[in-house]
Amino acid sequence: MVDVEEIKTKLVQDYRRLWINKHKFELNDDEVDVEDCVSQMGYIVEMLMFITGWSRTAVGESLASHLNYVFEFDPQAKAEAWDLNKFDCVELKQDIWYNDLVTAMEDWETTEDLLIRDGFKIVEDKSKWVVIPEGTVMIFHGPDCNGWPEFDVRMRTQSYFLTFAGDPFKVKLI
Repeated sequence: MVDVEEIKTKLVQDYRRLWINKHKFELNDDEVDVEDCVSQMGYIVEMLMFITGWSRTAVGESLASHLNYVFEFDPQAKAEAWDLNKFDCVELKQDIWYNDLVTAMEDWETTEDLLIRDGFKIVEDKSKWVVIPEGTVMIFHGPDCNGWPEFDVRMRTQSYFLTFAGDPFKVKLI
């Protein structure tokens, strides 16, 4: 037998899926599917109001907190499995060891001092590494031609258009 918490969890997951699909349909000017998503999302809100006894405002706030959730983003997964849409904004919830310092300075045509001033951390392990710090805001741009995710990484003085191919990292959708 299914309990009320499982039903609420399923409704919230369905709402999140519809919210993502609605965003995709809006980008493609697909008004019929946008309206279908909005209709189903309204039905889910009504169901949650009935199940919980909360007001529409309280249910909306609860759903908003679930939409801005923290999850693990895996750059090595297939693009269809990524839980992000083009131009979604995320905040890093952990440091990312991005690249060794020498390579980063050559590729980005910069210096160690400029990277530090821009907000990157330089960590010395066996060699020096450029670390993108927790709290950095990034804009998702989808997969590149090789299928790796690309992000516009916003730092203090400029943005960096970077491709990620390493380990999974935690982000918060904002």
